[in-house]
Amino acid sequence: MLASLIVGVSNLGDISKLSRIGGKTILTYMITTVVSVTLGLTMVNLFKPGTSLPEETRESLMALYDDTVDSKSSQAAALREQSPLQPIVDMVPENVFLAAANNGSMLQVVFFAILVGIALLQIPKDKGKPVVAFFDGLNDVIIQIVNYIMLIAPYGVFALMASLIVEIAGENPDSAVELLLALLKYSLVVLGGLFFLMLVVYPTILKLFTKIPYVDFLKPSVRPSSWPSPPAPVPPHFP
Repeated sequence: MLASLIVGVSNLGDISKLSRIGGKTILTYMITTVVSVTLGLTMVNLFKPGTSLPEETRESLMALYDDTVDSKSSQAAALREQSPLQPIVDMVPENVFLAAANNGSMLQVVFFAILVGIALLQIPKDKGKPVVAFFDGLNDVIIQIVNYIMLIAPYGVFALMASLIVEIAGENPDSAVELLLALLKYSLVVLGGLFFLMLVVYPTILKLFTKIPYVDFLKPSVRPSSWPSPPAPVPPHFP
């Protein structure tokens, strides 16, 4: 994400376009975050997937992850006591590498990428070109690594789930079935929320900020007629 944002900002060519695009990016990030959190809390309280687990299994899980629950509770208490302006302060990363590795610090990554993009627009193009080429290549490498991870992710998830079921259910097959059914209900609730975002929230944002049809947006390999045509290739010149 960091590399792709830096390349995207640096390719604008005109810094006057950045204030509008950067503002929309941050605004969209905040709106989608609020919508996602609200939707998640609504669906959890509506369908209550955790109640499908037997009381004994729930107590076992809570005991297993007791340290994590205490840590999250402390973080939530700290958030309730902080200043309303603290999110603006937190937007500036102390360490960009740690922010890039933390899914909860995406706004810091966006801020840093916009800052680097502005700097690349302000320096001479001949000096900024190698930096842009580096991040462009880095973005391609990261995408390829993600493809590798997605190939092996199902096996890793299967191993984690099998280990959890054996640890919680033990030698009781009925307990294992109940745990699997509860996980199935939880998965369906999560998928329902994701489909709502994909089919309602994101198309709304796309309609507000662009004129691209959502169906065409989901087919990047097909260039719709409404999209601008790429420039014609320049034939090589031989002296």
